[in-house]
Amino acid sequence: MTKNFTGKSVIDLPTNFCVIQLETTDLNPKEDDIIEIAVEKYRNNKIKDSFYWNASQSNILAALLKLKKFIGNDLILINHGSFFCPFR
Repeated sequence: MTKNFTGKSVIDLPTNFCVIQLETTDLNPKEDDIIEIAVEKYRNNKIKDSFYWNASQSNILAALLKLKKFIGNDLILINHGSFFCPFR
């Protein structure tokens, strides 16, 4: 591929999605908790809306119910998602 390539990409990347960031108290899912959730909703690769929760606002179950409604059927992107799966 040359430096001046201007052809159309054969990869069809999504333009509508949600990006999730989680903060935890430490690295052990058996002893530590999720303390912050931040989400940005993208439409046509531009931020359209955002969602934020921290542990002082309400319990995590209430936050997850609101988060589910916020995300809807969007594609979800999360950095190091497999790390966060065991967290409660």
